[in-house]
Amino acid sequence: MNEQVDKYPIDLPQEILSYIEVGYHAFIGCDDPGRRDEIVALLKSKLSSNPVECTDGRGLNTYREFAEAMAKDCKKLSAALGIRSRIAHSLRKRALSISQNLEETMRAFDVTERQGFLILNHIDPIISSQRTVEIEGSLRSVMQLRDEVAVILCGSNDVIDGMVGDYDRPFYLSFRVFRL
Repeated sequence: MNEQVDKYPIDLPQEILSYIEVGYHAFIGCDDPGRRDEIVALLKSKLSSNPVECTDGRGLNTYREFAEAMAKDCKKLSAALGIRSRIAHSLRKRALSISQNLEETMRAFDVTERQGFLILNHIDPIISSQRTVEIEGSLRSVMQLRDEVAVILCGSNDVIDGMVGDYDRPFYLSFRVFRL
């Protein structure tokens, strides 16, 4: 029998979708990158009545690379609301501030009373290469206060376990974890 099945109960895709579509932040742990890509494609398809963007962490190994990719996706989310000039300008000025870009994007969604979704897929390389406060702390500082853009972090079970299970990490025991 598959070791992952023994170690973690597997969540059904519909359970994951039902949880996320109401705007809750979530973590998805899966050791099969192909399966993770399938659930991301499903989420993007099923949530498409709202603005959805996906930052793919493959090949992003530094804070700068991740922050730039995420800033572009925050800009796309804001543009989907028709808010281009103010948000786009401020994202250019603060392209490397994950928390400021995410918070500003969430404020735009708050003003328009819409729900957005930001999927951070294949986060293993960037989480493994950074100091905890840089990325995890920046994300947590916004996610604990705002949910106008639901953030879904997808990575391997080990990376997700470390993020939510290590006492000295920003996401310790926070947000729902799903397993595939």
